[in-house]
This record gives sequence, C-alpha cells and structure tokens, in this order.
Amino acid sequence: MTPGVGYTDDMAALLWALHAVWSNVTPEIEKKAKARLREWFGEVREEELKLF
Repeated sequence: MTPGVGYTDDMAALLWALHAVWSNVTPEIEKKAKARLREWFGEVREEELKLF
C-alpha cells in the first residue's frame, strides 16, 4: 500500500498541470497547432484530432 500512496502527490501535480494547459488553449492556439500539424504531417482528418 505504501508505494502506491507515494505516487498520489505526483498524480495530483500531473492532473493540475494538464488542467492548467487544457483550460488555457484558445481557439487561436488550436488553429495554430492544426496548421503546424499540416505542415509537419500533411493533411490530417479533423475527426482524428477530436479528444472527446
């Protein structure tokens, strides 16, 4: 049980960081990211980029 408990603070910090990044992605940033994906990988289908 003790080894698992040691990772809970790490998981909390990771979830907080993901939430902070996720909540600050504006439509403009998303548009720039999609343009960069097209530049690097060619045409990408929109449905492949949906997270939910």
